Amino acid sequence: MSFYSENNIYQYLDRDFFYHISDSILENYHCVPYHSRFHGLDVMTMGFKFLKNSKITLNQEQTITFIFGLLGHDIFHPGLHNLEELNNLKKIYHYSESPVEEFHYLKTKEILKNHQVNFNDDFLKNIIYATDVSRNVFSEEFKDLANLIKLADVNHTVSSFEKHLEWTWKLEDELKKKLTYQEQVNFLEKYVEPLLEKLKDVFEEKFYQELSFKLSSNLDFWKSKVRKEEKQKKEDL
Repeated sequence: MSFYSENNIYQYLDRDFFYHISDSILENYHCVPYHSRFHGLDVMTMGFKFLKNSKITLNQEQTITFIFGLLGHDIFHPGLHNLEELNNLKKIYHYSESPVEEFHYLKTKEILKNHQVNFNDDFLKNIIYATDVSRNVFSEEFKDLANLIKLADVNHTVSSFEKHLEWTWKLEDELKKKLTYQEQVNFLEKYVEPLLEKLKDVFEEKFYQELSFKLSSNLDFWKSKVRKEEKQKKEDL
């Protein structure tokens, strides 16, 4: 947990209070392969690291909301393979354009209110809704923050290959299927690369270059797998 002190989370939150609220959120994650408490913790830590290496400025209340919003952004997630439960959530929160995110938002909000955390409700909702890859709910003022959150949600793609592969396996385990090499390439090229490009002038230059290098390395790996696969198919003809 040394990351937090290194990046000064404690300038916003009392240490014991931070751990108390964090435990209250994390204990409500389900034991699923990908959308587990480890994902919530990972997205929060990396999201805060992204924020600290960006030109985005938040006030104290917004920062606290950001930290706990990311930590709880997938609270009670049933897992992607549990289609019945996911469909039930969509029916219950049918009034929302992002029904699953609405569920996560309301559950996180409930915990923060019960513990009398000083947070911004609208900001919390926008933070959790921003993890919906198809939507950008922030105002023009915070559009860069929405992109930062989306990248934090899939930060394994811009991390070391070991971490990227570990979370890829977790995702496949939760989906109950193996992703093709081409699917990996498509996701990195069509979603992650454009997302990172939008943050080029938001991140500090050295930090952006570091993320870009790791993304390129991960992408090259999957591209090499696609080439080998195509070569093998030709040889088998």
